[in-house]
Amino acid sequence: MSAVVTIIGNLGNEPEARMLASGANVTDISVAVNLGKDKQPNWYKCSIFGKSGEYAANNLHKGSKVAVTGRLVANESNGKTYLNVTAYEVQSLSKQQTAESDDDDTVPF
Repeated sequence: MSAVVTIIGNLGNEPEARMLASGANVTDISVAVNLGKDKQPNWYKCSIFGKSGEYAANNLHKGSKVAVTGRLVANESNGKTYLNVTAYEVQSLSKQQTAESDDDDTVPF
């Protein structure tokens, strides 16, 4: 299965940047998509390449609200299906905080 999707959710961890054997940079993020009150979120592992990956590694943090657009890929292992997104666009939807902000550092989920 492969389809183009846009998911909107919150990062569940800090972005993890790494380099592939080919020399290409990739950043991995996990995005939780809220399904409503009293329901468990769906989690998506997203791999982001190129400049979008660099942006994610340098500007996103655990709890950041993001929109990720990419190719949805389903992988099966040990009788379970895992959904991954090979992303080609990532946009931060979190409001920018200034140095004068009184907001605390709580994660918004």
